Amino acid sequence: MPCLRLRRQTSSKASTMSNWQTPTEDLGYWLQCLREADPAQRMHAAMVLGLMGPQAQCAVPALVNALQDDDLQVRRLVMAALSEIGPGSRAAVPALVAALRDRHEVVRRRAAVGLGEIGPEARAAVAALVLALRDSSAMVRRWAAASLGEIGPKAVSAVPALIELLREPSLITRAVILSSLSKIGPDGLSALVLGLQDVEIPVRRSVALALGRITPTTEHVVEALRRCLDDPEPSVVEAATASLALLRVSVQPVAVGAAPGP
Repeated sequence: MPCLRLRRQTSSKASTMSNWQTPTEDLGYWLQCLREADPAQRMHAAMVLGLMGPQAQCAVPALVNALQDDDLQVRRLVMAALSEIGPGSRAAVPALVAALRDRHEVVRRRAAVGLGEIGPEARAAVAALVLALRDSSAMVRRWAAASLGEIGPKAVSAVPALIELLREPSLITRAVILSSLSKIGPDGLSALVLGLQDVEIPVRRSVALALGRITPTTEHVVEALRRCLDDPEPSVVEAATASLALLRVSVQPVAVGAAPGP
């Protein structure tokens, strides 16, 4: 049965998918649509499966196969659907990793977004996302950084690459990186502290700000921030002061070689 024949009957359900109590009754129909010859029908199916969200988890294998679709827009909507399904799409991780190498920017970007939506279950994608931090597209780089943060502590190996990306001119991208570093957490602190010695002012300032937002902190971090109070760049000093205040630590500078206080 051609899928278009039932599109009008099912459109009202698609518009209220969040209240759909028994999606499995129609899931087979939409999976059939995903295999139709008409790209418009395949796009429609991918869109509806995405609207089902986590309730469409059993459609993941079919959606993974659809990532090989010849139509760019179908692939884009399939990746959006996998993103909406979230952690239940973990079986799609290898396919999304492969999509990070697609020649179309929108596909690479959607793949990065999808991996972030899967979260810690996408930890096998960390190495590929680190490579994506060097993508020619600023948006792909930004979403790759964001997704590493969503993977969390399992992405600790990405910390050096994220610090390197703090040289990005975009304030939004740097803010995303800082957020990701804070989500990766204490395991990335040692590598992050090294960024306080970077020759680039924006990197030192950004790292100083990030360290105040990662808790619990360590004495090593506190001492590094206090030494930043002697930085020749006022904006770095201001960032270190703000972070020390967040950590409820005295802002008195520590002279080089001085013994730490009690």
